[in-house]
Amino acid sequence: MESNPPTHTSSGRKRPRTSIQEATVIKYAEVNPKKTNNNNDQGILNKIQKCLSRARHATANEGEAKAALFLAQRLVAQYNVTHADLMADDNVADKAQYGGRSVVSIHNAIDRTKRAIRETFVNKLASAMCILYDCKCYSMDRRTSIEWSFFDIAPNTVTAARALEAVHNKTLQWACAYKGGTPTFSYRIGLADGLVNMAYRTKKREIGD
Repeated sequence: MESNPPTHTSSGRKRPRTSIQEATVIKYAEVNPKKTNNNNDQGILNKIQKCLSRARHATANEGEAKAALFLAQRLVAQYNVTHADLMADDNVADKAQYGGRSVVSIHNAIDRTKRAIRETFVNKLASAMCILYDCKCYSMDRRTSIEWSFFDIAPNTVTAARALEAVHNKTLQWACAYKGGTPTFSYRIGLADGLVNMAYRTKKREIGD
């Protein structure tokens, strides 16, 4: 009697590892329309967003993502020069319109009812974004998530938030290639430290110029 063939076969391949946590921008600072009427300014902002889209692209490797982040930094610096002149011309009461706050939520990617874990490398990534994009940040624990708020000139905070979302998620994606807790942890910390150091060097060159 012939046996029936199996209804399914197994390739023996393991499922690719996926990250447990992810970052999502949940609030964008409002960019005042007064500032976006300038076609040159809007062109710079569009280029910045293209850079960040390149950094978060599914096929982007570490080198490509870093290059996109630092190109965005140069564009932000160019944008800030324009707005330093605008702010100098405004009176004190009007300067508040240039400020804003953008927020990134770190949460469990599989089950949002589970509490997110605070990880050291995220602090370093957030610091790098503040250095690169000329803004400040703080974090706050929510019931199941951790929120990172960036505040300063509105477009800068939007760029920093989008950059943190991209680099956080890509870092966890790349770290999945390493087996074991220690190698994975070391990779994430090493990448974050590298970004902080590169950010300081970039700003130092910018000041020198």
